Amino acid sequence: MKYSIIRLPNVIEYGEGNTKTLHRYNEFIADRGKFQANGFNLDEEDFEEHGLRDVDDNKVSVFPARFTDEYGDITTGPQTVSRKDIGHIITYTGLTKTSNVLDAGAGSGALALYLANIAETVITVDVDQDNVDLVRDNKERLNADNLTVKHADITDKHRIASSAFDVVTLDMPHPWEALPTVREALRIGGYTAVYTPHISQAQRVVNDAPQALHHEDTVEVTATTWDVGEKRLRPSTQGVDHTGFLTFLRCIDT
Repeated sequence: MKYSIIRLPNVIEYGEGNTKTLHRYNEFIADRGKFQANGFNLDEEDFEEHGLRDVDDNKVSVFPARFTDEYGDITTGPQTVSRKDIGHIITYTGLTKTSNVLDAGAGSGALALYLANIAETVITVDVDQDNVDLVRDNKERLNADNLTVKHADITDKHRIASSAFDVVTLDMPHPWEALPTVREALRIGGYTAVYTPHISQAQRVVNDAPQALHHEDTVEVTATTWDVGEKRLRPSTQGVDHTGFLTFLRCIDT
């Protein structure tokens, strides 16, 4: 079992109205046992008591890690589907614990792993062996037993089962080339979610989609992080609003 370790920020006051931050908010993921970080140490018995306590002049909380804690510790690549986009894919397609998902363009597996935390089964494919190896490492880290990782090309229809999937997700340079396979792979009523960095790619997807894959929506999901504190209230300067575009196609014919 993995554990989450959270250290609260330590800010001291000095002089008149002056403050100094000794250390900021930190999150760690660790196995049960001896743990050492800058400024505090934990022994194995410290993992038995969950909650907030004082450790070496630090306010520290220890508790069993949840999926989102361990997910934040996976190895990612240069381009990863963001959580805000993943959330929209999940809600738009109505993903449930009985859903079967095909994911193409696995990358680091960030999207596939999140979907696997909800769906019954997820198959993710990639043409790059390095990506396949990375996803398998991340799969093992998260114990995602319902995720199958394959070195395959989704444009090869003979390697993908017909009418077997409720949701298909595409994150690849030329997703329109995969649409004939998607048409065969989706059950009627199922959704395809296509992630593209550029709107012109989304346009190509819509224009090339067969009649059986009806274009329902293309969206750009934006999110603004705010700095909220006792004396501050402003949008964060470190947030990234734009990540890409999501195009949703629905299978309306057998």
